[in-house]
Amino acid sequence: MDSEKFREQQDRLEARYRRAQQAAEGALFAAFATDLSAANAAILENFTRQVESIDESVEAVYRKVAETMEAWLSKPEDGRAKEQGAPMTLAPLDVAPSAAESPAAVTGESQAEIAAAALPEDALRPLSIRALHKLEMMDSHLRHSVVEVCLGNLKMYAQLAAEKSGDERFVEKVLRCVPAFPAAASEIGLLFEMPLQDKVTLRAIFPEQHAMLIQGLTEIAAILKPARERRLDRGFWERFGSVAARIDDVLRALGVVTGALAARRVPLLGLLQEAIALFAPNSEQQGIVMALNDQTDRPASIFADRQALLNAFTEIIRNAHKHAFGESHSGGRVTITLAYEDKDRRRVQISFSDNGKGIPREILSKLGQRGVSSSGSGEGFAMVQAIVKRDHFGDVRVASKQGKGTTVTLIFPVKLDL
Repeated sequence: MDSEKFREQQDRLEARYRRAQQAAEGALFAAFATDLSAANAAILENFTRQVESIDESVEAVYRKVAETMEAWLSKPEDGRAKEQGAPMTLAPLDVAPSAAESPAAVTGESQAEIAAAALPEDALRPLSIRALHKLEMMDSHLRHSVVEVCLGNLKMYAQLAAEKSGDERFVEKVLRCVPAFPAAASEIGLLFEMPLQDKVTLRAIFPEQHAMLIQGLTEIAAILKPARERRLDRGFWERFGSVAARIDDVLRALGVVTGALAARRVPLLGLLQEAIALFAPNSEQQGIVMALNDQTDRPASIFADRQALLNAFTEIIRNAHKHAFGESHSGGRVTITLAYEDKDRRRVQISFSDNGKGIPREILSKLGQRGVSSSGSGEGFAMVQAIVKRDHFGDVRVASKQGKGTTVTLIFPVKLDL
């Protein structure tokens, strides 16, 4: 999918979330800002489902929810408990699990402690290479256009609120920043709800972090509500200072996603060193010199199947050792060069060059076809092509000159154009 179509799909989904957010806003604020108990969470679920089925104007829905919630909250605690005991058959809000479903409600742990807990390195293992690139693109967009701008400004203003709430220019900055929060919250929610592959979502992979994220966003929305209505009394400024901590909770949850993405990237230099080490004893015995030349200006890593890449690397090195230098191997040399293909570092290339006998021209043009090889069945090179091209969206190039040697170049996307 190209970037324009992806953006159109994202805009449609964002508009849908905005409509749902507007319809359920009264219930969200009343439930989460007033009381985060399991009883209120269940009532929130009830009203959310009702809101979806009511064919009225948004204003009428607000009035109905507010009146009902106010009547319910005015009951004594024991009255609420009895009502809570009544059957609740409605599903949770689409963007927030109920308090009863949250691990924190059961164990007493804070959401921050849940997000900080160590996650398995293979948390994103179910995702394909293409899905990982898609997720990284969304995560990067979110951090640059939402987190750094909207949440970054809100956090800065919240930290300055205690000393600058009397400054008119500061107040105006806050008022200009607040209206951007609902759209920012929608985009963050979209990241966790967007199907990445076979209906797999981040919400399903990281349920605890999703719960923490939604709780943080909802509490921020409740604190900011008076500012959206331009009611900036003393109570607002006292609560506004706590927005910074809520934003930290949101950033911590998002950081888990970014960290999991980083864990799925394979550092190429280390993997090449591992491949070379496998041949070190034979290279020394046969008199073949192995050299690794790293020309990157920053560490190169890609989303990859680590074992498959290692198999491709070792197949190329093995082929050079076995066929390039004849029986004597005297003066044999294999040089592996790692470099970015372009200045934007969107593609990285690995060249395996030997100074062997080279590949005949009539065979060179048919490499990869079954039964065609400089020596052997040709299945090894076909495997390399499948790993690089089919599985990792890369490319394989071979250049050879008889009597001079052969260079096999593997090209991988660091950032895949979707």
